Amino acid sequence: MNSEPEDKTSISNFINTNNVLIVKENISKNNLIEKLVEILCKQDTSLDKNNILQLVLKREEGISTTLDTGLSIPHARFEGIDNFKCAFAILPNAALKDEGNDIDIKAMFLFVSPARSDFFKKHLNLLSNLSQTFQSQFISDIISLNSEQEIFEKIASISS
Repeated sequence: MNSEPEDKTSISNFINTNNVLIVKENISKNNLIEKLVEILCKQDTSLDKNNILQLVLKREEGISTTLDTGLSIPHARFEGIDNFKCAFAILPNAALKDEGNDIDIKAMFLFVSPARSDFFKKHLNLLSNLSQTFQSQFISDIISLNSEQEIFEKIASISS
């Protein structure tokens, strides 16, 4: 019997209440990226915060990863990990602009993935899943929620 393997790039496989952040104060894009990297490093203490932060910021300098829906997807490929490391933030007050393309950032999904060539397809699949899932209406629904648990449940309900 030949069955399709489970989609290991489903967003709900990488989000839980411990790596979701609700940002209510004004913040810069780089400071938000730093906060999300800190969340990654709390989840996995073997990660080097400064190294990951520099890789992600360098990647963002080249090409901004903010979509016109208001989802920003800063990401980088990283040596020494065996799976995705992710963190997610919502900005209910939409006080953050991506200056590179003049778009209000309403949500940010930061991830690092293994730098191995055999993992690159999964990396691209996650980017695709994020852009398909986080359409404007879904982002509006998410930013209206009040707790990390509600956000996690909403993401799990649509990406499972």
